[in-house]
Amino acid sequence: MKLSLLLLLSVVFFSACVNQEVNYDPNNGLKINEFSVDPNVVEIDDSAYFFLDVENVGRTTAQCIRAELFNVESWYDEFGTQFSYSSNDYGLEYDYIDNDNFRICYRGDLIGDVLGAITGETSSTRERVCYSESDDKSSLSGYINGVWGGFMGSDYCTGAGGKNVKYWNELRPTLPERNRPGQAVSDVWILRPPILPEGQEVPYKPTVRVSYAYSSSATIQVPAMSKNEYSRRDNAGTGPTDTEAEIFNSEGTPIQIAIKRATSPIVVNERMTGIETANFLLEFQNVGDGYPLPVGGDIGEGGFIFGTLEVQGPGAYIQDCLGQQGGKFVFIKDPLAKLRSDNTAPFGCTIGIDRGTWIDRPMGTISLVFEVYYIYYVDAEAEVTVLGIDEPAILPGAQIDISGGGNRFVIS
Repeated sequence: MKLSLLLLLSVVFFSACVNQEVNYDPNNGLKINEFSVDPNVVEIDDSAYFFLDVENVGRTTAQCIRAELFNVESWYDEFGTQFSYSSNDYGLEYDYIDNDNFRICYRGDLIGDVLGAITGETSSTRERVCYSESDDKSSLSGYINGVWGGFMGSDYCTGAGGKNVKYWNELRPTLPERNRPGQAVSDVWILRPPILPEGQEVPYKPTVRVSYAYSSSATIQVPAMSKNEYSRRDNAGTGPTDTEAEIFNSEGTPIQIAIKRATSPIVVNERMTGIETANFLLEFQNVGDGYPLPVGGDIGEGGFIFGTLEVQGPGAYIQDCLGQQGGKFVFIKDPLAKLRSDNTAPFGCTIGIDRGTWIDRPMGTISLVFEVYYIYYVDAEAEVTVLGIDEPAILPGAQIDISGGGNRFVIS
């Protein structure tokens, strides 16, 4: 009987492990599962524990994770030092050299100089590594990945000198198909409340902001066919001629791309010489619960993202997109890529196609491949009530020392 019971319990336990719930959100990366304060009513001689639990519920590895507390300016740490914030130096900088030359930089350390030497980029004082769009665009994607990787090793991400900020290098994504949850972390701040007069009962609403470096990708596939093929299908009714463009966004990412209008299918008139053009109205969309952080440099604005657009397909190139012309790559950096107050950033693209490459080609696919990078944040709010001191009124010039051991405090 005991053996049967043990077997039954083992089966139940095993089933519970196999069928564990996996948190997955198609529109978000990191999620704050809990932000709380205990106890939620405190006095001057109490310690308040600010607990944070964060989980990656998306499909991309989160890097450079930072958790910061706000609305606690008048509180003290457990050693009696008033709470202070770290610098708002985001590490990444965008600036214009002139009207036609834009660059992205990051301030690193020795790795910045090494990366600059390998790629041929120039590094100035403070190991500043920059990319400017006048460089070879064919290596643009690899270079941005290099700068992004270098930024992950900067002080901003590793916590060097950042006071009262919690840091994590990375959190792995969820994999629902294999019942694998995303990586989660938790931590705590221990603070003492501000000093209030006797008889006071004041609510405070501390806020935690969790920021992280994330990336999104999308591929737009546009069916294309020669004019001969299009006419044959249309006249014979043997195949579709009204095919639409499709977009495939990376799952579990807060920044995504949408098609607002597209030339589809693209009909290439191979009977004529010259260039066929196709026009697109596209849109960056913030579908997550947070917002991209601002960046430093001349463009110190919020909602900024950057990355690359590559055009693939027979004879296809970028005729005009985000203010850039020619080639197969575009550096996504224009102010048009800055999210507006409605969480969208529409932009137009014109793709050119060399008709000469379609003389003997009946059909094909033109693809627009996006890779975008950003520093995203989510917030959570808690509530705690602070009671005034339960001692007689303090004379002018007197001080309260809360640095004593345990829960003691001294009126001097």
